[in-house]
Amino acid sequence: MVFRAPSWAAPISVLDSIPLCEFILDEQHGRALFAESKTPFLPGSGDSYTAVEVRNRVEHLAKSLSQQLGWHPNQGSEWNKVVGIFSLNTADYLPLGWAVHRLSGIAALANPTSSTEELIQFLRESKAVALFTCTSLLATAVTAAESCGIPREHVYLLDTPGEEATKTSDPQKFTTVSQLIDSGSNLDEIEPLRWEKGQGTQQCAYLCVTSGTFGSRKGVMISHQNMIAQILLLQAFGESGRENDQKDIIAGPVLFSHIYGLVVANAAAYQGESVVVSPRFEVDGLFQAIQEYQITTVYLVPPMLIKLVENEELMGKFDLSSIRQIIVGGAPLLPEIVEDLHAIQPKWNLRQAYGLTEMTGVVTITGTHDIYIGSSGPMSSLLEARLVSSDGVDITNHNEPGELWLKGPTVALGYLHNEPATKEVFQNNWLRTGDEAMFRPNENGDDHVFIIDRVTELINVKGFRVAPAELEALLVTHPVIADAAVIGVEDDNGLKVPKAFVVREPGVTTEDNLLMSDIKHYVETHKAFYKWLSGGVEFIEEIPRGTSGKILRRHLRDREELN
Repeated sequence: MVFRAPSWAAPISVLDSIPLCEFILDEQHGRALFAESKTPFLPGSGDSYTAVEVRNRVEHLAKSLSQQLGWHPNQGSEWNKVVGIFSLNTADYLPLGWAVHRLSGIAALANPTSSTEELIQFLRESKAVALFTCTSLLATAVTAAESCGIPREHVYLLDTPGEEATKTSDPQKFTTVSQLIDSGSNLDEIEPLRWEKGQGTQQCAYLCVTSGTFGSRKGVMISHQNMIAQILLLQAFGESGRENDQKDIIAGPVLFSHIYGLVVANAAAYQGESVVVSPRFEVDGLFQAIQEYQITTVYLVPPMLIKLVENEELMGKFDLSSIRQIIVGGAPLLPEIVEDLHAIQPKWNLRQAYGLTEMTGVVTITGTHDIYIGSSGPMSSLLEARLVSSDGVDITNHNEPGELWLKGPTVALGYLHNEPATKEVFQNNWLRTGDEAMFRPNENGDDHVFIIDRVTELINVKGFRVAPAELEALLVTHPVIADAAVIGVEDDNGLKVPKAFVVREPGVTTEDNLLMSDIKHYVETHKAFYKWLSGGVEFIEEIPRGTSGKILRRHLRDREELN
């Protein structure tokens, strides 16, 4: 059975023959009129540029890059025009990508939390010939660039106001984006792009890195059409939160290198909205920005939302009345957190979304008129879904779990230089998500998606399938547990059983043995026997998580093997 978007979702027609930069910056493709658009990026300090000025800066930057790197819009493969971006969020982050696209190149987005070794691997795999970074990451960037043969003169700086330079590298010796733009303003015009029919479907625009929640990190090839379809999908689904053609002011603390932040910022620019750019997420900084800019929509991942809830007293010191909605994606959100936020801010709409890098971001999202507690929302326009059982049979019933498979124009091109993984995940235009899900109809009969856990993370206990997320949701309701993660381990008989890794609440001094027994008993009084913590309980200082809040269970499995 194929599950689709609800009947009220607007139909969409996706362009397949234009680059993303043209789609974002040309009114003929449906973007908001420049005269009616807000300032696209509000950096908080430094200069802010109008939508028209941003468009001009992109063109000047493209001209300067063309001169610096010897690139021409209609010559050479995009794979010979790869620019690495290793930076915190900045107002020029997305315009830089658009300038690279203007030359028919690829923007390779490295996570700013990457180690030197991880950055070197990414630059080598992408074959980047230039690297843009920020002052606080300059030392790492320079080391990685040297290891990959990128000349120092092709290491550039994005302007990040308030960021301190590293001691090992002098930022004065590196050309900034602003200097490139100033130089480009005096150069001759470059020829317009001439794309063939369907080129946007197959040409890579971005290289994004998966979070590595299961297995190793992989580079995902996102096409121009993938991103264009995602932007239109969000617009049609009311994702921007606009009502009566109101344009939002958005808080963007999520990293632009992450598909979530990348999509949100691209969509906002297309819709003529403002994104308040934050190099780092800080609770008081977010509250201050909401008050100063009258932000209406905030995009967060679960750890960020938890920080907001934990700072209720600080929250009360700011005027946050402009907020209409909080949209949370990147990882499942515990119901307790939803309840806590509603208790503090009952007027805020809290919407949950589900997506993944391989789908260019959002797959489902709850509407303000269609919130179903526990659901990640209905399918978005353009997309189709199937549920497949462990023996490969399609599931046709509601409330029956299976692996979620997805199809549509946002399915990425595949993994970079990883044909085995591409063949395993991308099958006959369908994407295997690796997530176990089920569909349930709401009171109007619209199918909503409920994400249970990753198929690969499910623990097979004596023929029963145990979802770690279910046990984790229970464990954090225990009064002495601040955070928890569950994996499958082998018992003395070689059988898989659940084991919990637990972070104590601050100030808890109960002896380990007593606390372990109490936690095990707590689970046994709430869950069936096969869900009991037969693998034990281990106390740790912190649960390893990715930037989106997902638990990195592979780190816990590595820890278990060392023990």
